[in-house]
Amino acid sequence: MMRNLGEYSGERERLVFEVSEQFLRLVNKFAAVHGQPRDFGIGEKLYPSEIHMLDVMGENPDYGVTELAGIIGVTKGAVSQTVSRLESKKLLAKYRDPRDDRTVLFKLTEKGRIACRGHREFHHWLNHSILKRIKGITNRRIMEYLETNRIIEEFVDEMIGGE
Repeated sequence: MMRNLGEYSGERERLVFEVSEQFLRLVNKFAAVHGQPRDFGIGEKLYPSEIHMLDVMGENPDYGVTELAGIIGVTKGAVSQTVSRLESKKLLAKYRDPRDDRTVLFKLTEKGRIACRGHREFHHWLNHSILKRIKGITNRRIMEYLETNRIIEEFVDEMIGGE
């Protein structure tokens, strides 16, 4: 039995329910795909946390653990753990900041730069693949979709006590 929700009853309530269900399925599927390690052209698989850390390091070569943690939104401990894995895979090298010997900075190795380039190519392929699939959808409809997602995101932020 449907509850009487005024303007949200009937067809609109069904559509909102369908949006919620589809959104949840999409989030779960994206999380499953996003969590899989991938080879970005270096002959070994990297987890998303590793390749994204490399990307941030490549864009911010003069940043230490504290700054990287702030950019990525993780703890300094998480940065240190990921840095250790990346260093053991020969994707980055540590060095001391010439201005402050107490600060450790990072630079990508050639292997790390190749992985970052492969990651950018992967995202280019991903975006191009999505564009091909939505070619018949107008920009206006895409913008409406984005606005709907923004509203849902704000609601979810409220639910978790976020922004």
